[in-house]
Amino acid sequence: DDIDEAVTEALLKKFADDTKIAKAIENTEDAIQMQENLDRISQWAETWQMNFNVKKCKVMHFGHNNIRYGYAMNGHSIEKVTGEKDLGVWMESDMRSSKQCREAARNANFALGQLSRAFHFRRASNLVPLYKTFVRPKLEHAVAAWSPWLEGDKEELEKVQRRFVRMISDKKGKTYEERLKNIGLTTLTERRRRGDLIETYKTLRGFNRVNKNNWFQFRDANCNRATRSTVTVTGG
Repeated sequence: DDIDEAVTEALLKKFADDTKIAKAIENTEDAIQMQENLDRISQWAETWQMNFNVKKCKVMHFGHNNIRYGYAMNGHSIEKVTGEKDLGVWMESDMRSSKQCREAARNANFALGQLSRAFHFRRASNLVPLYKTFVRPKLEHAVAAWSPWLEGDKEELEKVQRRFVRMISDKKGKTYEERLKNIGLTTLTERRRRGDLIETYKTLRGFNRVNKNNWFQFRDANCNRATRSTVTVTGG
């Protein structure tokens, strides 16, 4: 845990053997400070004989005004990337979730194809539980972190569920929404919205260990109703 002591004026996040360091870079001085942090982390790793694999280390620059400084560890330049998979989610430097949506849809379509080939009885009572277990989770893994806002990305995910609905033989309807209602499902967009509302409620009521004032602006100090939500993202 003492790796934290090697970092100053930067954000450090750890999960299992994954370590991420981030800092807002506004000028060359900030970039040099970031490089000094990397040097101290490298020294920490050498001291504890837990050296980082520099070939697996990547740097991602966020923001149009980022100076895109070149960083190094142990004398080796760190590769610059515009996209990287992090804990199962594709993150992109433009902060869009398009690649994540494409990958999620591709994996879900593959799983749906397996179900289609393996089960010839297409009744809702048979297929819906299988869809909920093996297909839909691929469309919603960590979705709170990358929920799409572009219509094209939303439709990319929804197409998978549309395909599933067409497979059902005993539940009909004139529209996609009608067939979903007859099956007992909702659109993926509605599920994401419901999840956001639940997390908002938990944050406002103190059920989450999150400072609500970092996410919401209130009408007055005694009001718990949010008028606008904001997310702050810093580049580094």
